[in-house]
This record gives sequence, structure tokens and C-alpha cells, in this order.
Amino acid sequence: MCAGLLMLAGASASGAQQTDRLLPPGKPVPLSYFGMHNPRFHDPAMRPSIEFGTWRLWDAGVTWSQLQPKKQEWRFGRLDFALNVANAKGYEVLLTFGRTPSWASEKPGERSFYGAGEAAPPRNMDDFAHFVRQVATRYAGRIRLYEVWNEPASSGMFSGTVDQMVEMTRIVDEEMGRVDPQARVVCPSPAKHESLAWFRRFLAAGGANHCDIIGYHFYTDSGQPEDKLKLVREVSGILEENGLASKPLWDTESGHAIGVPKYADSAAASAAGHVARWLILEWASGVERFYWYAWDHDRLGFKHPSGVVRDKALGAYRRVQRWMLGSTFKSCSRMGQMWSCELSLGNGDAAKIVWTADNREAEVGIGAEAWVEDIYGYKGRPGVNRLIVKGDPVLIVAIDAASKSWMN
Repeated sequence: MCAGLLMLAGASASGAQQTDRLLPPGKPVPLSYFGMHNPRFHDPAMRPSIEFGTWRLWDAGVTWSQLQPKKQEWRFGRLDFALNVANAKGYEVLLTFGRTPSWASEKPGERSFYGAGEAAPPRNMDDFAHFVRQVATRYAGRIRLYEVWNEPASSGMFSGTVDQMVEMTRIVDEEMGRVDPQARVVCPSPAKHESLAWFRRFLAAGGANHCDIIGYHFYTDSGQPEDKLKLVREVSGILEENGLASKPLWDTESGHAIGVPKYADSAAASAAGHVARWLILEWASGVERFYWYAWDHDRLGFKHPSGVVRDKALGAYRRVQRWMLGSTFKSCSRMGQMWSCELSLGNGDAAKIVWTADNREAEVGIGAEAWVEDIYGYKGRPGVNRLIVKGDPVLIVAIDAASKSWMN
């Protein structure tokens, strides 16, 4: 049994003063909540071995500069191949625009995170409109989600003005409306706390009026998983201030350095615990999709490009996904350092997920007939009425011996 789950006989202990409370969506968690990036999808050995519902195509070789390297040259082969993979697996595809080709760039010699000139806006917006129109026409009915741009608040990704990005967002919205009205547009997605000022300006300029969905990248540099809640709340607050709280909010890219020891296992959370707590907390705070970056990344991936699998983090993702999928969360609250989420599992069983935010031990009461599962694979009926939890989430299921379908 892992060190994060200890069993004690005796009476349950009481908690501390409540310090936080979330109100999750009142609906079952869908498979579409679980999103992924997979840049090396061309190699069957590097494709994900976990189930997920939606695939974001970024760093996948299908940006504007790669699809249209010259004004009269189109290279759709890799995107066609990606869609064949997605169709075979049943993935929904989110195609993200970005990386202006040098021939169309306003500043073709400017440095960027990718090729020269690729962060600049187009010199002529008609070129961008033509690109969007061609893609929308070719993939009408096959790609239903388009994201306007990747991390536009970063000068290495976009060096244009907020007004230029608003104009590009309007173009995507209008071209999709003409060619494929069923397609939905995701706003350009900024990243981290430092992009909040840009996000405010974009909304104030009316950018979100041309989007169906709000995108944000909820990366944090903290070893404390719960610090992500602060950023989610700040973004949600800005949306509310602008009358946009009803629009879906998606985390279109986020991850944790599970492959870097000094980041993977902090004093606050193990790599596996970090993955588990992020999955739970994003849904509980109202984020409707969470695209992990990336399956096959050297630092943030569940599988290193060399082929090495990070088993503990991957196992935690699988188990928490199984806990969540089809379940309806009633609430998540923090009492001192103890987090507790009440939920109804997909089979109707009452359950809760508990963990401590600071990696210290804390006691939690359970029913004598309860079953428990931790994120490392332990499952069983302890036969006691309290547990000590430490950092990593534990599922507690209040069911009788005849009903244990969740264990299978």
C-alpha cells in the first residue's frame, strides 16, 4: 500500500474551519473533458495508450506556415493523416491556427518561438481570410472546432496588437459562418497569470463577440496544484465583469513537468498527485475541457520521446479519469488543508475524493462498509472507520458488498 493512504481503527476525526468551496457543473463528466496533445502521432508507437475524447492539434505540424508554406502551395497531407487517426480512434479534433508563413508576414525577418516572421500578424488580412476559407472548405463537417491562435499574449507567438488579433478572430468567425456554420470557434488562448492584462484588453475590444468558447492556458509555475484555482478564478472573474460568464471556458493547453525531478515531486504534491488534483479541480471549478500538453513531451509527457513511460503519473491519470467519467460532482470544499469532493459515480454510488493540500497527514472518517482506491492502484475494503490521507487523492465509495462495479 502506498504511503499516501494509511488505515486506522477508531472514531473519525473532525475537520477544521472551511476555507474554500467550489460548485462544480451539475452534469456528468463527459469523455470530452479529457483532451490531449500528441505531436508524434505519425509514429504508432508514440500514440496515447489512454482514452480521451478530444485532440488539440498544436505542435503537430499543421499550422498555417506548414499548411501553406507558399502563397500558391498547399500541403494538407499531414492534416489529412491526423484526421484519419482521429476518425479511427473516435477523437474530436481542435485545430489551432498560428505561425504566419513568412510570405504573408508583416515582419518576415522577425524572430519568433518558431520560424522567422511567424509570430507577426499577416501583412494583408485577406491572406489570412483565404487560408481560413480553404481549410474550412476542405474539412467542413470533419473538423468542428477551430482555435484562432495559440498564446497571443506572448510576443514569441504573436507580436501584433490586440486589435489585430480581434480582427483575425472576426475573420475566423465570419469565414466559418459562411463555409461551415456547424463549426465552433475558440477564442485565441493566452497563458498564465502574466497574460491577464492582454486578456482584459481583448475582451474589452470585443474579441469574444466572435467566439463560441473561451480558451485559456492554465499553466502555473507553482509546485502547489491548488494554485491553479487562483488563475481559473481570475479568468472567470474577468469573464463575469464583461458579461461573458455564460460562455464555455476551456483549458486548451496545460501540463506539469512530471519528467523533471525538481518540479515533478514538490513538497506539496507528487507528480502523480499533481496530475490527479489538476484533473479534479479544473472540472470542479467550471472548466469544461482540459487538454494535457503533451502525451509524448520530454518534460511534461506521460511517455518520453525515447519511449520511457512515466508509470505513476500515467496510472494516476487513468484512475482519476475512471473515477470522474460519467460521475456528477456535487461539491468540492476545503476544510483547513483537507479537500473533499462529494460525487455520485456513473453507476449511482455515493462517493467522495479526499486529499490534503500541503502533503501533511490528516484523518478522514469513512463508513465501515466503504471501499477505497488510491491513485497508485490500491483497492479494497479497509474494514475501519477512519483513514489517514497524505497529499494524494483517495476515492472513498459508500457501497455495499453486492454493488462494486467501480472495482472492475
